[in-house]
This record gives sequence, C-alpha cells and structure tokens, in this order.
Amino acid sequence: MNPYEYLEKSSAQTAMSRSKISAPLRCISNEIKIGDRILHQGAGRLNNPDRSRLDELAKEVIHYDPNYSKETEKFLGKADFDTVVSIYVLNVLPIEIRQVAMKSVYDSLKTHGVGFFAVRSMTDIKNVKKTNWAEFEDGWLVSNKGKLNFQRGYDAKSFKDELSSLFRISVVKSAKNMIIAKALKL
Repeated sequence: MNPYEYLEKSSAQTAMSRSKISAPLRCISNEIKIGDRILHQGAGRLNNPDRSRLDELAKEVIHYDPNYSKETEKFLGKADFDTVVSIYVLNVLPIEIRQVAMKSVYDSLKTHGVGFFAVRSMTDIKNVKKTNWAEFEDGWLVSNKGKLNFQRGYDAKSFKDELSSLFRISVVKSAKNMIIAKALKL
C-alpha cells in the first residue's frame, strides 16, 4: 500500500488525549482577539481542552479535524477567517499532505489574517524516537499499536522556511519541545 493512503487512514492515531490546554495555546492565548472568527485546524478529539479555551477567547470558532469534525470541512478555503490556529498538525503530515494543509490555511484566512502554527521540535522528536521508527521523506514513519503515523521534528529555521512559501513570518518562538510561528497572510 502507498504510505500516503495508509497515513491518511490512520492519522487519527496522532490525536492526543489531554486534560489541560496545550502549551502552544497557552503561549498564544493573549494574542487572539475577542472579536475574531477562528479556524481551529486539526482540532482533534471532541474533548480536547483547546477547543473549549478557543471558544472562550473568540466570537466564533470552527473546529476542523478530518477525523473528528469532518462536517466542518465546508468552511475551509473561503478566505473568511481572521485567525487560524494549527497546533501539532504540520509535524504529523508528510510533505504532500502538509503542503495541502498549509494551502488550506492560507485559502481560509482573510487578507492580512494571522495563522498560529506549533510543531514539535527536533529535540523533542530525538528524545522520543524509538529504534523501530523508519525514515520517510523528511520525517519518520512510526508504528503505534499496529497503525502507522508520521512524525517530523523542526528547528526554527526549517519551520520558518517552510511557512515562508505562503506566509510572512513575524515571530518564531522556540522551546525545548516545540516551535511556534505567527504567520501573516500576504
């Protein structure tokens, strides 16, 4: 089977269950404007605390996830969102799918809209990498409970370079386990 087909079918395996708001959302919460219309790309499971926090912060939030909120796909690509929040999405997508996801964010933002992207750092991936991980494109194929998924770690420069194909990057913050970028639609 083509790895892309398999990864698309098993991508739900990357959705984390958590009881607290994600660290990236805690970092960017003060930058979200109350009146914004937000697209939450890769919103994950329905009980994801990031969903509730974004609902508290903004006028309207559309939570999109191809596995858990597919019905919201109709809102993508219409250039009517002020802000897009994409936390730990791009690092679980191989190149071809990742480019589609970034273009979807771009097409969903209003002119001068803002995208907040967070990915796992290269250091974080190195710390969790197992011997059974197989190199694939610019990351790793990971077997998790018999399902394949993809993981990629970034350094600040490679993340900025990748986003710069569509966005003007205004801020990149690096921490030991994550990188956050604020990207403006040109």
